[in-house]
Amino acid sequence: MNIQERLKKIARKQRWLIRYYFNRKYSENDPYFLTTSDFERNKMEHVVRVLKEYSPKDTMMEVGCGEGILANLIAGDIGQYEGFDISQKAITRAIERNKNHANVSFQVRDFYKMSLPEKHYDVMIFSEVLFYFSLEELQPIPGKIFEALKPNAYLVLVHCRATGDDESGNMIKDYGAKTIHDLFVHFREFELMQDEWDENYRITVLKRAE
Repeated sequence: MNIQERLKKIARKQRWLIRYYFNRKYSENDPYFLTTSDFERNKMEHVVRVLKEYSPKDTMMEVGCGEGILANLIAGDIGQYEGFDISQKAITRAIERNKNHANVSFQVRDFYKMSLPEKHYDVMIFSEVLFYFSLEELQPIPGKIFEALKPNAYLVLVHCRATGDDESGNMIKDYGAKTIHDLFVHFREFELMQDEWDENYRITVLKRAE
């Protein structure tokens, strides 16, 4: 294990460092250019189309909701939305952006440490967030999510492709959509409903079996 890998491991264990990193990231508006980049806008539109296909008029959860941009786009098509993010700055902006949506709520939470209610959500979405976990930390997450979904509910995964595990990926992460999504696809209690590979990202929809 080289020095960079050791530092990453230490940072993941010290959760306050993770919070600090993302609060620094959100010291300015829209640090991931979700509202200004044509690529990010097109990807977001793609995600919204997928969610509208699978989202009933009931309860949806988003982990890593950031500034609430997706919530603002999907609020009219769902019953209740719950967004969670580790950054207080991001959540403050999310609340302001969605102040006219009575069915939308946000909380500052660390998904790594938070417990989830059983059989509660109709849809859960994780978009560009799970590669912040180590491979070791990822292993129990499919089971944790499975328990929080209602029977016949859906999980939507959206992550970039990375050269660390995908020759066609981008040189930005050690691993990306291939490793992360395959972990869920091979989790036997999930049924694969949709799996789309874009040049730069992958969208996977899974269904919790009864």
